[in-house]
Amino acid sequence: MASRYDFSIKRSVEQESWNMNKGLAKGSKGEIPSLNQYLEKVRAKIVNLYQELTLSGKVITALAIKNKFLRMDQQEFTCVN
Repeated sequence: MASRYDFSIKRSVEQESWNMNKGLAKGSKGEIPSLNQYLEKVRAKIVNLYQELTLSGKVITALAIKNKFLRMDQQEFTCVN
């Protein structure tokens, strides 16, 4: 069964300016082109992360891709003096 995870990319657009079918903002004025370009970059990064997980032989889940995108899969190390 497929699962889905949502997360915010910290960008917004008015509802009437959103094309639900394309998953992009409508129009070419103001910040719309830069928002759409950013959305395409996010999509491309997610595809690349999927491919990385596939090539590394790891289990591919929506949560694994989300965590990798948000860098939650990386361990943090600290130095103690």
